[in-house]
Amino acid sequence: MTDKVLDLAGVQLIWNKTKEYINSRCSGKSVYLRSIVVNKEDFGSTLTAYIQNSQVKQDSIVHIYFAESSIRMAQKASIIGSTEDGRIVLKALKLPEGNLTIDVIEIKQIGG
Repeated sequence: MTDKVLDLAGVQLIWNKTKEYINSRCSGKSVYLRSIVVNKEDFGSTLTAYIQNSQVKQDSIVHIYFAESSIRMAQKASIIGSTEDGRIVLKALKLPEGNLTIDVIEIKQIGG
């Protein structure tokens, strides 16, 4: 049991240091997008879906928080994200089993 506690403490320490680094590199306040549904069909034949938003820049840091009901589907589809000017790109390795609901997307800008 002690080993597991130590492991979790290490993970928490790494997470805290990561957050500190990200926050030190980001300017201004975060922008939040809420309650977004990405339809299964949006992935198309290229297995790529887009979420359009003018606040997103190529070097933005974006945190995507899937709704609890969509986490497993997103994991099974092996979705990875990236950013381009004006949109978030979601690339799946396989088509999601259903529509994906995102509770919150946090957008942070790099630089200052």
